[in-house]
Amino acid sequence: MKIIWSGLRRTFLLCAVLASAILLLPVTGLAQEYPSKPVRLVVPYPPGAGTDVLARVLAQRVSTQLGQNVVVENRPGANGVIGIESVVKSAADGYTLLFTPNSPIVSNPHLYPISWDMLKDLDPVALVATGNFVLVGHPSVPFQTLDELIAYAKNNPRKLTFASAGVGSQAHIDFEMLKSGAGIDALHVPYKGGAPAAVDLLGGQVQLFFEALPVMLPHIRSGKLKAFGVTSAQRSAFLPGVPAIIELVKSFDTGLGNPWYGVFAPAGTPDAVVRQLNSELHKAAQAPDIQRRLPEGGYVAAPNTTPAEFRTFVRTKYELVGKLIASLGLKVK
Repeated sequence: MKIIWSGLRRTFLLCAVLASAILLLPVTGLAQEYPSKPVRLVVPYPPGAGTDVLARVLAQRVSTQLGQNVVVENRPGANGVIGIESVVKSAADGYTLLFTPNSPIVSNPHLYPISWDMLKDLDPVALVATGNFVLVGHPSVPFQTLDELIAYAKNNPRKLTFASAGVGSQAHIDFEMLKSGAGIDALHVPYKGGAPAAVDLLGGQVQLFFEALPVMLPHIRSGKLKAFGVTSAQRSAFLPGVPAIIELVKSFDTGLGNPWYGVFAPAGTPDAVVRQLNSELHKAAQAPDIQRRLPEGGYVAAPNTTPAEFRTFVRTKYELVGKLIASLGLKVK
């Protein structure tokens, strides 16, 4: 009986080891196979806006690195809410990602009755770039500089109109900080994205607009728009004659005024996939050809951060923006 039992025991242990090995094989295989089909990169704004331009530059590079197409899909509406919700509701498998600036992620939860929780329903993947916004105006406005703009607005309260990509968007927050710090007032005209706002600005339907420097720079250089100030702490090398807003408005918070751009995945996306995407995105942003293109558009590649570090960064910005929105009394009407 002892001999039989010993043989059965050895057989049982051998089967257990083989079963464990078999169970591990598919998991390892799946991890190695990612991505085995195209990846969808959702941009919650219309084509042509600064976020869309940056997303397409990075998507092209990441496609080459992964050996699979990374397809940009524009899902605009409600200051990014529609696009973000489409990602939140997608399968957490790494094949649907969100590329977004900061405002929809850190501002919307404080403004809209949204159905998702930014801190629970999205996994931060990578912080890829930071940018610079510029305050521009239609050539018809009767001033040439930021100090003249402020003086005019003080003497003509609510006669100026300023566009934004929606309530709580980066452009909206920036102008509200300008209003508060400079003691001026103007009429807010929200749009469903930066691109349609820019179209109306160029057409003269609105007078002022904060938008990403790379989008506005060609219009500034051609004389179609006037530039009054940039949101960075220092002047831009591309517009050395245009002041940083903080030079005249000391309370302007450049830490909240400058946009940043990141990639998110539905909560529950496998850690291995998130880490792989984080590595590929940073690799793309640091690639020599991308490094040459980013400054030309006013962008700077973000420092390499882990997904955990990016999560901490997002949480901190979320809390700061919430306090700013409360102090400014911003509400969706």
